[in-house]
Amino acid sequence: NPRVVELNEETLANADLATIERVYRELFKDAAGATLRIVGNVNPEAIKPLVEKYIGSIAKGKKADKVNKDNVITFAKGRIDENVAIAMETPKSTVLQLYTAYMPVDTKTEVALEVAKYVLDMIYTKTIREEEGGTYGVGVAMVGQRSPEERALIQVYFDTNPEQAPKLRELAIKDLKDLAENGPDADKFNMAIENFKKNLPESRISNSYWMGNLSQYYDYGIDYDAEYEDAVNSVTPEDVKAVLQAILAQNNLIEITSAPKE
Repeated sequence: NPRVVELNEETLANADLATIERVYRELFKDAAGATLRIVGNVNPEAIKPLVEKYIGSIAKGKKADKVNKDNVITFAKGRIDENVAIAMETPKSTVLQLYTAYMPVDTKTEVALEVAKYVLDMIYTKTIREEEGGTYGVGVAMVGQRSPEERALIQVYFDTNPEQAPKLRELAIKDLKDLAENGPDADKFNMAIENFKKNLPESRISNSYWMGNLSQYYDYGIDYDAEYEDAVNSVTPEDVKAVLQAILAQNNLIEITSAPKE
């Protein structure tokens, strides 16, 4: 994408300190469009004078620029399969599989994806790591995004030796499709839910947790803490199955496999 600049020696050679300073001053010359959120064990009356002094002294500025939605970088759709040869001293292959789906996303969708990720982690540990001995571990990420557009993402990532890469990449796809077709078994599902219930009280003593909840409230008008707890208590294996099937049904998969150039 022309809006994505790769950080390499050529890019750094074109860097100019005067330009960097000019752009910085343009971006941070005032507080237009900014929202300050403070989370922590603080006394509002004690902190108010500090906010007035250090934040209140920043120029208000003009109205903030609107986000141009036409400039949003999106993922390519359809089935894309790329093999990349890279010069390397220690031969290895890296497999990256990215599934995307453009669909409504709510808190229950996000929790269903969290359960699916938890379960798929266990499945990959058994099949790809232990049975095949193909990698130290498989990285799995599943998220629902509400902006800049509503979409769900599944990412599977692992390193292996070049000889095993073809078999393991197919196995990674098969395991995910099997989970989508059959849903999580009762034991793995219950393990995920019990873990989420255990982690929630621990999260509630974290400043970063409440900062995230404030962002959800001001950006989307939702009480994420309450919605998350309700979703954890009500999500079912069928919900997990339905979300995965909806994602895979859109047939958007970018798969990139690297291998030694030799």
